[in-house]
Amino acid sequence: MITQYKFKLAASTEYIQPNLAYRLYAWLLDCLSSEEAAKFHAPETSQLNQYISRDIWTVNLLGETAANAVGEILENVSEIELDVFTLRLNKLSCETIQGTESLLLLGQKHAHNLTRLDFRSPTSFKSGGRYMIYPREELLLQSLVNRWNECFPEYTLSDEEALAELQSGIHIVDYRLRTCRYRLKGVSIPAFVGNIMIEAKLPLVLRDVWNSLLCFSEYRGVGIKTTLGMGGAEIIPTDESSYK
Repeated sequence: MITQYKFKLAASTEYIQPNLAYRLYAWLLDCLSSEEAAKFHAPETSQLNQYISRDIWTVNLLGETAANAVGEILENVSEIELDVFTLRLNKLSCETIQGTESLLLLGQKHAHNLTRLDFRSPTSFKSGGRYMIYPREELLLQSLVNRWNECFPEYTLSDEEALAELQSGIHIVDYRLRTCRYRLKGVSIPAFVGNIMIEAKLPLVLRDVWNSLLCFSEYRGVGIKTTLGMGGAEIIPTDESSYK
């Protein structure tokens, strides 16, 4: 189960920037018991990811435990005190995805060979110990598959031959990206924002899997440090005729 909250943020004395998401993550941990906070902060649990795009805060809670613990906090918050300013929150929506079946159905309904993938908050990958500030197909697929398998261990994507065919059938055909930095705990992480146009030339079954992964990206994020505010994603179906 995945629960997604969206809030509109307002602050009278502070410009809302994407890296404010890290402070909101810290605030959420402070609202939990020390035992609950330790579970959420452990990287292998991957129960929460969140990001800020413009003045919208998106929070994704992965699993019933996260939905119960953090959802209760989010349902009752209207203001957050952060150091010298107050952040006001207006809940815009709360959406629940029940599980893999729902995501697979979303993938089938998506049914597009060409999709625009928007990186709504600073995004980066890490490979060979280096930050990668361009979303290569293999890095994108690896990130989505790894996160899917973490979230749905009962429905893992592990057929190496099928994954190799999937990777060979997806191609970035256009992009509008700019580099940026995500400031986190005194570190400035090289990243990018913008969008890519990605085309899939795949058999129907693999196309449905790929589109399900794209739909999943909106709830789990892409790349590194999605719990701390990076890698927020949104997909937009695109008319293929405009790229013929």
